[in-house]
Amino acid sequence: MEPFALVNQAIDLLAAHLPSAAQVENAAAHGLYRLIADRLGRRNESEAMTEFVDSPRNNALVKRLVREAVRDDPQFAEELARAVAAVAAPAVSATVVHQSGNVAGGDIVGRDSIRTTTTNTSNAYTNNTNKKSNPVGVAIGVASLVVVALVVIFVLKAVAGAVGGGGLSGKSTCTEFLQSADDAAKAAVMKQLYLAKNKPQLAADPFINQNTEYFCGERPTMTLEHLADIRTNG
Repeated sequence: MEPFALVNQAIDLLAAHLPSAAQVENAAAHGLYRLIADRLGRRNESEAMTEFVDSPRNNALVKRLVREAVRDDPQFAEELARAVAAVAAPAVSATVVHQSGNVAGGDIVGRDSIRTTTTNTSNAYTNNTNKKSNPVGVAIGVASLVVVALVVIFVLKAVAGAVGGGGLSGKSTCTEFLQSADDAAKAAVMKQLYLAKNKPQLAADPFINQNTEYFCGERPTMTLEHLADIRTNG
């Protein structure tokens, strides 16, 4: 997985499990929390983790620090990927549907148990129907997984959108950019500024938000227009 995507997924998953992840209520989530907290502690950035736990929606600083750690240590990147997979695994297993029963009915085992019954037919016909039901169960499980994934993405987007972040301009500071959760508005204002400065390559950067966060992290009081001035077109 590409480092930016890995870190974004790790922090978003962790945010969804806070504050319980900071305790031992969820072993997988707590393992992800400890991995990131320990790494930031080694980099003398424990305060950033504390602020993130207190306010999970303000995650720009933690994402930038973890991206730097992933970039500097490939082994940490592998450990982070495994921790993310461990947290995401329960969501996958929860969507598996077991279906059994007679010709047109059966038990669907999930959060709720629903049983339907119909008239039994011959054993041969029943066995044949049961064999054919397995692909149906798999299809339902895959469909459920897709639905869960879409719901998670929608919820994360909704939470991020609730933070706000519109109204950014060239006069906005880097701090305001980092606090914004409106990714579309952030990308739009930086693209507009780079084009106005005749820097089309920077305007077309697919990681325009992440790279701006990186530079803004070191220059919190700088305006976005000034940042567009000093960055090179390359």
